[in-house]
Amino acid sequence: AERLEHGKGIGRCLLGLGDVVVEEGRIDEALDYLERSLAFEADLGDGREVARTLRAVAGAQRQRGSLDQAAATCQ
Repeated sequence: AERLEHGKGIGRCLLGLGDVVVEEGRIDEALDYLERSLAFEADLGDGREVARTLRAVAGAQRQRGSLDQAAATCQ
């Protein structure tokens, strides 16, 4: 019930946390936040937020040097 009631806010918060820790260079931690955010957004069927989070995931993967993985995330 909490997932549905507060899912959108939780998903956005996790995305924000992911963005912050990417900026700090903590890529693995950022990817954890971003993947959790993606799960909330996918459960809610929020395509716009899913796309936004996938873009953030690809950016984090790129910063880590995983260019093939980043490209695959964008497809």
